[in-house]
Amino acid sequence: MKKVITMLWLLWPLAVSPCLGQTSSSEGVDPDIGSESFMALAREAIRNLKPVRVHGRVVDQTGDPVVGAAVDIHWQAPNLLQPLNPGNDTKLAITDENGFWDYTVLRGGYIYIQDVEKSGYEFHREMNEYYRDPSQKYFERRSSSAPLILTMRKKGECSLLLKPRMPIYMFRPPSKAYAMNLVTGHNVAIAEGDEISREVDIVVKAARNEDATWTLTFEPQGEHGGILIDADADKTYVAPEGGYEQSVEIEMALEPHRYVPNFMDKEKSVHFWVRSGSPQIYSRCAIWLYIEEGVEECRMDWREITVNPYGERIMEFEKWWDGHYLTKRAFLNVAEAALAEGRLPEKPDLEAVKAAVAAQKK
Repeated sequence: MKKVITMLWLLWPLAVSPCLGQTSSSEGVDPDIGSESFMALAREAIRNLKPVRVHGRVVDQTGDPVVGAAVDIHWQAPNLLQPLNPGNDTKLAITDENGFWDYTVLRGGYIYIQDVEKSGYEFHREMNEYYRDPSQKYFERRSSSAPLILTMRKKGECSLLLKPRMPIYMFRPPSKAYAMNLVTGHNVAIAEGDEISREVDIVVKAARNEDATWTLTFEPQGEHGGILIDADADKTYVAPEGGYEQSVEIEMALEPHRYVPNFMDKEKSVHFWVRSGSPQIYSRCAIWLYIEEGVEECRMDWREITVNPYGERIMEFEKWWDGHYLTKRAFLNVAEAALAEGRLPEKPDLEAVKAAVAAQKK
């Protein structure tokens, strides 16, 4: 699991200043860092550091306590005093039945939460306020009645999902359209009147307007094909059952060109759900659209495609699955063949696949 490191700085100990402030030539004390007199004063400063009791609580996205979560806490002395560090500390604090944890460190230096772990949960920096609020860094202000809140996401039922990659699409006048298979990532340019294969999940058309804006039309395919624009789709792990439209038009105005699009800029990202195909499958998509000044073209970058090929609305997956290319490739081949025949692929046993992947790693 990729470690998420959050630095949470504590205030410098008040004990250091008085001790180091005594270094003056009139008293015959050498103030140079590294000198014996300085080191003696630094040792005295460490001895005067007072303990600070840190209080925190782990909750899920609904505010319910997470019991038995392991909070990976690290403490280190201030840089100036590290040569005399009485011992850097690392601890796994386990939350109690109400989600609370506590930890005692010496005032000074810094403390950081490296990770929070529990089976069935995920820890994301985007869900935690201390990444956005500088006042969160002062741990000594955290009492048992006002603990530092750490939020985890409780996961739902998982499935084996596919995440194909799409190229950057460039639309130029005259208008152009692409027919796309979201399962495989395959696409083909089409013209008006061309027959659409049943393996196509969505058709995207683009037209340049007289005012230099562009209009993109998204048309999901299949008997009950539909699209649902949802700004929070990337935070949702079950596709909506209803609310889909047969097609959606998106208008793009001129934006300064950036070589690398800022995918985290949600004002310029489009998040949506797609219900497509016969038989029907669900996909979660995110794209970034932009047009370049002085160039008569519109570009469409696919940030994410997550597909459940088994006809389920589940968009939850295990992290171990995401990194095994050969295993995913085998399941992709099976899913692709089944859907091409007009049937849903048989869903494998998740635990059996997990055990097989673990065996391959040994």
